[in-house]
Amino acid sequence: MKILLCAATKNELSATIEHFNLKEHMYSSRQNFEIKYKVTDPGILNTAFHLQAEIHNERPDLIVNAGIAGAIDARLKLNEVVNVISESLGDFGAEDGEEFLNASELGLMNIDDFPFSKGMISVSSNKPFPAMYNLKSCHGTTVQKVHGNARSIENLRKTFPLAQIESMEGAAVFYVCRQNDISVAQIRSISNYVERRNRSAWQIPSAISSLNDFLIKMFSS
Repeated sequence: MKILLCAATKNELSATIEHFNLKEHMYSSRQNFEIKYKVTDPGILNTAFHLQAEIHNERPDLIVNAGIAGAIDARLKLNEVVNVISESLGDFGAEDGEEFLNASELGLMNIDDFPFSKGMISVSSNKPFPAMYNLKSCHGTTVQKVHGNARSIENLRKTFPLAQIESMEGAAVFYVCRQNDISVAQIRSISNYVERRNRSAWQIPSAISSLNDFLIKMFSS
């Protein structure tokens, strides 16, 4: 089985890359699979482009997207590692005064057009490694403008009530994989809460450490 491990930044995967001596341009063989990593750069455009190029050049059997994320759900703990099972497009739409109209409300997309269902891209079976069985399953939303305003956060919760975390790449990964019929898993570590921008409360280094500890455990099992 060929596994493509991808993240928006190399820093998010650095310890895993070093531990397994992973390469970005060729697969490395392990006991039960082959694996390489890909840095897509942040955002949906970069992610979709680089993943589609990878699939065109050498189709993987599984894509694992890993990275940090902000928690919309305050019950999630900082540095907690979660398994993302669905994604929505959190800021695809238009502002109407203080309100937000999502893309389906504007007639720009049908909420049930493949690979969407009720406005979400879901994955039915995305725990290919035993280590993932104990992870909490979460619903994600993907944004290109990280939320940091009380009104916009309220609108996000109202528009996407299931969303528990936000990232800048998740929906792009799920979209590309579903369109190409490739198995996918998304693993995120919580680095901050989605609130008014407060960098002093962010725990990015420790969240990255938690993420890599889990990835090393997962790929070693």
